[in-house]
Amino acid sequence: MHNVSYRFLSLLQNPPEGFQYTPRILRSDVRLAPFALLSPNVEEAEAVLSRCGASSAGVIVTFGGELSWRQRAPLLFHLTAPQEFEPHLVALLRSHLLLLENCRREAERSVLLSLELARAHDDGRRNRLEFGQAKECLLDELIIRKSAEERLSYSNIRFLDPAGNSHGTLRQNVDHFSSRFGVPEFLLG
Repeated sequence: MHNVSYRFLSLLQNPPEGFQYTPRILRSDVRLAPFALLSPNVEEAEAVLSRCGASSAGVIVTFGGELSWRQRAPLLFHLTAPQEFEPHLVALLRSHLLLLENCRREAERSVLLSLELARAHDDGRRNRLEFGQAKECLLDELIIRKSAEERLSYSNIRFLDPAGNSHGTLRQNVDHFSSRFGVPEFLLG
């Protein structure tokens, strides 16, 4: 697994150690890797993140009475931490951000697999359609050839023996044909 650099951002001035005061959060701050965002309240943090565009993977951190963890979006969580946790927040959040990074990778992988599956389904449908069309063409050609073969066979019988009598050997039929139409003997040899 590669080493991901997580961002510990703060909307609070004078943030705890490990957090960086960032009054203006940019899209690149929250899109490249999972982040932690320390905020006075969850609503302000969500407003800032919504201005950054598409969904992000991260943890909004606010201080409050009891420790609680709530999901706000598929890969966005809200951690309420007692003030006493302040010196330990970065250490506490690293493992959560690692889990979010893994979840984000798996979500991206799932999307790619879904696209590949849809493409394979379309390819299979197209192959079945093309196979069906080729099969129909081959069956039509087989019918035409079979019909032509039957007509040719019937024509040969009628041509070689118009009376419909029993046919002798091929040599006898050729001799009969050549005597009737005068085919030169050297062509029959």
